[in-house]
Amino acid sequence: KPEVFDANESVRALGDMMGTLTGSRIRIETKLSDEACFLSADPSQFDTALVNMAVNARDAMDGEGRLDISVEAVGVVPAMRSHPAQVGDFVRIALTDTGSGIPDDQVDRIFEPFFTTKGVGAGLGLGLGLGLSITANIVRDFGGTIACHDAAPGAEFCVRLPMASAA
Repeated sequence: KPEVFDANESVRALGDMMGTLTGSRIRIETKLSDEACFLSADPSQFDTALVNMAVNARDAMDGEGRLDISVEAVGVVPAMRSHPAQVGDFVRIALTDTGSGIPDDQVDRIFEPFFTTKGVGAGLGLGLGLGLSITANIVRDFGGTIACHDAAPGAEFCVRLPMASAA
């Protein structure tokens, strides 16, 4: 059920809850936009996508490190894979961790259903990598893109969604 909401407010509320999810040895830093960043999406699915990325980051950091979450308005979605660059009003939500990063030979597969680097029984879903696949589907359902980049140390997951007019 899509509705218009400010991504800043959602990230602010989730930031408080994520400390419990990630554990006390992972410091969570949020950087919110000075301007409202309205999205037209299902708020609970948006939250699920962020939680899935935070859980992935927690596992990559082996329970200790820093997770930065930022929200900003941007005017372009860069070209990626087979899609050309897009110009317009977008909201960029980035999660950057200080974990182990993602090897270059695996970065193209991380959003595939059931792809995982975790052993059976590790993480969520008995070692079946559904979290990032579900996250990618949620993002695509709302007309957005998701990408992962090396951010040594660690990785950055970057979601860009079309900005909506104020409610």
